[in-house]
Amino acid sequence: MAKTILISDDDSSGDAVPDGGAKGLVQRDFRAHPLGSFEYAAELPDNLIIPRGEWSDRLNLQKKFQSRIIDVRNRGMDGKPIPSRDQNGRGYCWFHSGTTCMMLARAAQNEPYADLSAYAGACIIKNYRDEGGFGAQGLKFQAERGIPTSEFWPQQSTSKKNDNPKTWENAAKHKWSKWYDLEPRNIDHFVTACLMGWPIISDFNWWGHSVGTMCLEEVGNDWSKIVSWILNSWGDKWSQNGAGLLKGKKAAPDSMQCCVVTYASAA
Repeated sequence: MAKTILISDDDSSGDAVPDGGAKGLVQRDFRAHPLGSFEYAAELPDNLIIPRGEWSDRLNLQKKFQSRIIDVRNRGMDGKPIPSRDQNGRGYCWFHSGTTCMMLARAAQNEPYADLSAYAGACIIKNYRDEGGFGAQGLKFQAERGIPTSEFWPQQSTSKKNDNPKTWENAAKHKWSKWYDLEPRNIDHFVTACLMGWPIISDFNWWGHSVGTMCLEEVGNDWSKIVSWILNSWGDKWSQNGAGLLKGKKAAPDSMQCCVVTYASAA
């Protein structure tokens, strides 16, 4: 069994980044794209924020009843773990993070497993170029057009033949219907989303990378006490079946969107 990678404030990378591992994050310009500016986005209402005094008890209950997103992931494919996505060296992490979160949210809603293909939207947005982006950019496309399964757009394929009406008819079955644009590095927003069971599209400027945050392992009233589980897009050979831990300020996303509801659909 592979050792779980933990990246903390004392370890900027360690063995977290594989040789030749592309990342591809372009830092979000909040002057050009302020909070809540995307058509399908909304800022998190204050009345949804969970009081800090409840954090520890709520996390303990999640662990007791195995209701964290990591637990959902581990049984989300007919009782087996949902495979992590694999960007395969291209700078498409920013679309894979949203795809990962959609798969996790679908599992949390008890929807059937769908092998979603992140290359589809990334190729269309970037005109098939190997270019970076940011998580909210990918999520906007996912809300508008959706994500097809690998039956219609094979994993890691850059063939333009995949871009056809049947592909996007299938993609329309896998869209976001509700999500929140959270304040960057806001611990109250971050912890609330985790305790609500909402996967988070998480952009990390220090890493130059975007991943899906699944849930909390440890919680406290400042970032130094936070330990979060992420699901990466470098395949299941990275860390523990593609999942690793971030601790302290390394766990604080510089742009984050919590993914609440997908359209209910068949696979």
